[in-house]
Amino acid sequence: IGQLFQQELGIISAISNFFGQSNLGTAQLAFERTRQGITTGMKSASETRFGTTYIQALAVKLCMPALVACVAAGTITFATKATKRLTPYLTSGAACYGFLAQLDCMVKLFEAGAYGITALEGQNTTCADVFYVWVTIRDPKATRVALHKPAIAWHLDKLLGDRTKVIEVYNARFDQMMTESLVKGYTSTMHTHFV
Repeated sequence: IGQLFQQELGIISAISNFFGQSNLGTAQLAFERTRQGITTGMKSASETRFGTTYIQALAVKLCMPALVACVAAGTITFATKATKRLTPYLTSGAACYGFLAQLDCMVKLFEAGAYGITALEGQNTTCADVFYVWVTIRDPKATRVALHKPAIAWHLDKLLGDRTKVIEVYNARFDQMMTESLVKGYTSTMHTHFV
């Protein structure tokens, strides 16, 4: 999945790292978020797990109106060599809108899997819990994408193409898990879980 969205993940990571290291930038963004009524702030995490990637992508997506406003007002600047490349993505224009479209795709595609995986990371789990999450991720009905009248026609084609690739990755990981585990053990645990 990291290969599908390599450029976008790099931008998300750079934005998250910037706000993880800049107290002034974080304060300016918090002020603008409050002014616009955006309740979710930036998430900065050094871990590269799938659930963390989704959480960071969602945070950047939700903060984008405030980020663009801060950059336009000049209250946040990306002037260093490492951050200068972010300016086009946070300034109204083709690069910004293209990034937003891809970010929207990512968030919709990652949502089902990220919720399941994040839930497993945060609690004591049984074999049935793990199996259930993998089945719901693999099931096309569980990974269906909520399409809300995309603003650009290519957005729909891109979203559906990426959805297919993401499901292929899930399927490969699921097959690997089932090959490496005792199928009868998972099946009986699953049966016990629902009885």
